[in-house]
Amino acid sequence: MAATKYGKYILTEPHAQWTSIEPRRAGGEERSIRINSNLISTISCDCAFMGVSEPSRESEMGHPSHAHDVDEFIFFIGGDPTNLMDFQAEVELTMGEGKDQEKHTINRTSVVYLPKGLYHLPMTYKRVDKPILFGHLLLAPTYSEIRR
Repeated sequence: MAATKYGKYILTEPHAQWTSIEPRRAGGEERSIRINSNLISTISCDCAFMGVSEPSRESEMGHPSHAHDVDEFIFFIGGDPTNLMDFQAEVELTMGEGKDQEKHTINRTSVVYLPKGLYHLPMTYKRVDKPILFGHLLLAPTYSEIRR
């Protein structure tokens, strides 16, 4: 944006660097919007959104079950901008670990709250009849995770 007093806050290339945990997709294509402190040093959250238009193999994010040392929200939103509640997909999300592990089916627009320390994933897009949006908001300046 223009070099004005507040123009610096309008991000027209909102593609923060990916961490070593989350490698770029093949071909280097930008499929997501991502904001974190790698883009602007004073940002205190890691936020990303991407469109999903077809079923996938397990865990499209490319990493296994993990937790975070901060709270996280993950979003499953219908892709029709005139009706975000029009969610025509089915996503299987695993939460917890060991004997406490549960599989949940997301089949309507939802926000999932993951308290710090709660293990989650894998995640599988079982059916995607119309494009949807998937995103996360991690309450930390950059993405990090805990694995066992």
